[in-house]
Amino acid sequence: MTSGEDMDTVSSILNNLKVKGQDNEFVIFPNGSIHLNGKSYKQDEIEIIKTYRFEGESDPADEAIIYLIEANDGMIGYNHDAYGVYTNHVNDAFAEVNRNSKFVNTLIALGIILIVCVLVFSLAGINSSSASTDPALIVADVIVVRPACLVATIIGSVFFVVALPVAATSGSVQRAADALVIGPANATFKRPLGDIDSLVDF
Repeated sequence: MTSGEDMDTVSSILNNLKVKGQDNEFVIFPNGSIHLNGKSYKQDEIEIIKTYRFEGESDPADEAIIYLIEANDGMIGYNHDAYGVYTNHVNDAFAEVNRNSKFVNTLIALGIILIVCVLVFSLAGINSSSASTDPALIVADVIVVRPACLVATIIGSVFFVVALPVAATSGSVQRAADALVIGPANATFKRPLGDIDSLVDF
């Protein structure tokens, strides 16, 4: 997961990475190739796991950023770049990796927040009045139906976040939330155990 962290100097960070054995420098070329110690990586084979930003006190050109990068083979290294308008990565492969990493992390964070909120409200309204006493239905619910509803809740939360700008402009936020998040969540956490028939209501 990408995170920002401010440190004193660039050299202190590089020295710290050297101590940890993470001072391998990823070289990113404008043609999209990413190299480390002679090995080439694709965009989807690396992930930015941390960022260190340095603000220029008197000259914006002194602003810098160090990306701590992990490859899919376990290799960890860094890329040192200028910050802001002075960056060397505007439209190259690394810029795309950075954008994708931030977007995915934002979706995950928002999805988790939505799920937690739904859990709190759903658990507060649990009703066992129509719970089934059929052992077969209860077992099927626990093993198959409820996990499937949970997966639907998670996936629906992600799609809700993606659709949120369109839903907001069209005035259909509540409708989208009901269909993609609240309905599946209620079927997962609020529906009485073994009550398969009520799934049509969600």
